[in-house]
Amino acid sequence: MRDIFGRYHRFFRPYASSVKAFVVHSLPNAYAHMKEDLVWTKSKRALLPYTNYRHHQLEAPQNTSFLRSIIVILKLIRNWYRLFYKPKVIRLDGAAALLTRPVDGTFGHFVKEVMLSLYQFRLSGKQIDYYIIAQDYAFQKEMMPLVGIPESKIIAANPSKIIQATELLIPTILHDYSYVEYRPDNLHSSVTILTQVINSLLYSSLLINTLPKIPKRKIFLTRPKNSNRNIENASEVESLFKEFGFEIILPDSMSLNEQMELFSQAKVVASLHGSGFANILFAPRNIFVFELFSQYYHDPFSFLMALSRKDKYFYMIGETKDTTPHPQKENAYFEPNKLREALKILHEYIGE
Repeated sequence: MRDIFGRYHRFFRPYASSVKAFVVHSLPNAYAHMKEDLVWTKSKRALLPYTNYRHHQLEAPQNTSFLRSIIVILKLIRNWYRLFYKPKVIRLDGAAALLTRPVDGTFGHFVKEVMLSLYQFRLSGKQIDYYIIAQDYAFQKEMMPLVGIPESKIIAANPSKIIQATELLIPTILHDYSYVEYRPDNLHSSVTILTQVINSLLYSSLLINTLPKIPKRKIFLTRPKNSNRNIENASEVESLFKEFGFEIILPDSMSLNEQMELFSQAKVVASLHGSGFANILFAPRNIFVFELFSQYYHDPFSFLMALSRKDKYFYMIGETKDTTPHPQKENAYFEPNKLREALKILHEYIGE
């Protein structure tokens, strides 16, 4: 997959990824912690990790020293008490669907994980009395009526409480792990989500009520200044995009309905990699997508989503001067002349 200048980069290469089949687990009288992605049976003898992470708080490490084992055992006892016995238990009479992923509250992860879980529940045909879901952010609340979930069925996830339901329904977490060498001798595990399924669920099953308009608008998505990943020379970059007719939009300042309306009119969407790209699900298909990346962190979610929608995808990689943070949190600098050249190439494809 070449960048907008026709160059290959090692992070954009073909790969094979396998995921589990859709399976909705049904556990009678089971418990669920609302924050730690852990589910356990009525007898508390069987534990089911419900998480995208490889490890959880109650997992004991292997092949440790005797002293280390003692420390680990003490920590596990503390965690068991803190997770199972300290929180207040809320008992629900009926079938409760667990939709507590993700914990970080970003819109991109909400679309990738929570909405994908809801799609599985719809496929199962199960009658659901309650939906356990975070309500900490406006988009979480605004999405619920759009996908047909009434407020009366929502149990707001509370990290200080535990749910016990007559029937606890748990979706399959669809992911595949791979190790990525973001920087030389610096390996990180990366999670791949089945993005093609996300398109199906939002366009057919979940009844998002957006009607594509005539796509005319060119949108550059800016990020909040306190984001964990930003453009170092943001003013220069935004000025260049304005020069080529782009509107500068901060999605975080808009309601979900406003974002859906905006993207339904989009012809071109550009941004530094981030959750804002999840909104292209509300745009007409076959739009132009231009993604900016920092030097070492190249998550494939937007790329795979755009290709599965038959969008025309382009990308450009900037320069990361400070490599002390985790690659996911690194900032990027984009040399103005190179970016201007990239935008000229993009507009040749657009036909402007």
